[in-house]
Amino acid sequence: MSTGNQIVEKRYNDLLSWYEEHKKLSRCCYYLLQVTVILFSVLTPVVMLVDELSSISWLAGLLPAIAAIAASIQTLFKFNETWISRAEASERLKSEFVYYQSRIGPLYSSDLAEEKVTANFLDRIEQINRYERTLWVSIQEKDQASELKN
Repeated sequence: MSTGNQIVEKRYNDLLSWYEEHKKLSRCCYYLLQVTVILFSVLTPVVMLVDELSSISWLAGLLPAIAAIAASIQTLFKFNETWISRAEASERLKSEFVYYQSRIGPLYSSDLAEEKVTANFLDRIEQINRYERTLWVSIQEKDQASELKN
């Protein structure tokens, strides 16, 4: 394997690792916050019904407050959308790597010189990365625009 191929494959592995790590983090945050909202929302009426235990009556106010905070954090950071977009980018990178390794498609044809195939692969993974960044920026701008309207 040439030095150029090693550099390109390192870039691929770095991008893939980044997307995989952030996908997992976003998924965990999303599930944690959603479970918190559901659990505390369900527990609130139960706590309110248990009148005899006045020592825990303060929970009737605390539980919905925590649920609201968890829902607000989810809305602010958009862990669900981030998880999905990172997963899609990761899968696109993996798919492109299979094409590259298998020499499938016009960009990776065995008729092309090795340097051209490597350059095409680098271009494609950078396109995927740019697309993901553009998508993230557009989501942020959309949120800012909706905040300005409110």
